[in-house]
Amino acid sequence: MENSSLIDLLAVRFDIQTHGWKSIACKAIGISRPTLDRYLSLDSSGEGGRIPESFLMDLLNCPLISKESTKIENAYDMVNLLASGLCILQEGIDKIGHIQAPYPPDLVRGLNIAAALNLEFDKTYPTGLAELFAVASTPLYSWCLEYEGEGAEEFGAAILVKDGEITADCLAIAGLSDVDPELYFYRSLMDACAELDDETSQKYYVAWRRTVIENPVANGFTTFLSDPILRSSLQLTQRLAEIFYEPLSAIHAHDNNIALCLISNTRLKKIHGDWVTESRDPRATQMLLQTGPILRPFLPGMLELKRPARVFWTLPGIQEVNLFKQVQELGYKAELWPRMDAVDLVINHPTKPLRYAVDLKEHRSSISLARSFEGFKHFRRHQQLIVIPDYLCDMNPEYLLQFERARRSKLKTPIQMATVSEFIQILEASA
Repeated sequence: MENSSLIDLLAVRFDIQTHGWKSIACKAIGISRPTLDRYLSLDSSGEGGRIPESFLMDLLNCPLISKESTKIENAYDMVNLLASGLCILQEGIDKIGHIQAPYPPDLVRGLNIAAALNLEFDKTYPTGLAELFAVASTPLYSWCLEYEGEGAEEFGAAILVKDGEITADCLAIAGLSDVDPELYFYRSLMDACAELDDETSQKYYVAWRRTVIENPVANGFTTFLSDPILRSSLQLTQRLAEIFYEPLSAIHAHDNNIALCLISNTRLKKIHGDWVTESRDPRATQMLLQTGPILRPFLPGMLELKRPARVFWTLPGIQEVNLFKQVQELGYKAELWPRMDAVDLVINHPTKPLRYAVDLKEHRSSISLARSFEGFKHFRRHQQLIVIPDYLCDMNPEYLLQFERARRSKLKTPIQMATVSEFIQILEASA
């Protein structure tokens, strides 16, 4: 291994002449894109000896992946590529305010597959951007019943575009054709934590995760320096800031202000004169109607958390942090994301032998949650339960019952579930 360059080792197992080979390699080896790029940089600068031996062994042991084995020819891959292309288009719109040419390769490939499938099977899949936008705002089952594969059951009712922007489902589906966006950010943070000792790494994990949850819009890099843990590892913090954040464009300012959601602190957008929030909590829209947005003066150098990180970290994470604060106000001892997010919260009564291990979930589909949740792997001596936001049961009064039935139908271990307010009542009764 010492006599072979990293790019040579990669070329043996991946077709590095094709678009997206790095994404395929990352997925096969189980690392993040920034990590692979860093290793390639070390290799090219003659510092290949600094590449971890464990990574090289994983690379040598991963299966051969050729161009033929990654051939794309079905509706499942077509949709995944279209979703990936829409996500890349959205990135450009967020930065400069309009669609850029040429179209992303994934989008072109997806549209080409659509055209081929239309000819071969007499389908009516979208073959142009205007047609794609038209169907993307409707449930997936209404225009692609043939979507079958990993995640098909979960995304059957997915909508790719809403209010003129990509949705969380679009991001998740895009991850099926590329590196999972949620996993990408998680691995980036874990890579950073791996450079610290065990005690510090846990503290750093919590500090960074809470910072990005509470600061989806930051005035600048100094925002991260207010936390002593992040400040103590300045290089790691700088690296993560570059991965998680991007410059906030002035095109998003209104009267030289950035409008923020009152619940999530995410940036609002204006559609037909009305403020629209990314938050899935109905209270966010109600509060906007009642009091209007938070207005923060736009400053050069402002940063915004990248869309996938906002969708998969900030929006559900704000629920976790709020529950953490409520639990502490009741006098309980609580810990966020112990063991690098083995669960969301561990809660202990200060004087009684009452212990809870809690995962807070914001899945709109109780059935997909029931089928995908693998259970608690740690904290066996704690009472384990899933807690969901109240609004999910307001939207679907049968949520808890459907979850229980779906678990039973799949022969999965029963798991206790409660809404946030129900769980708070349980804690209040024992306080």
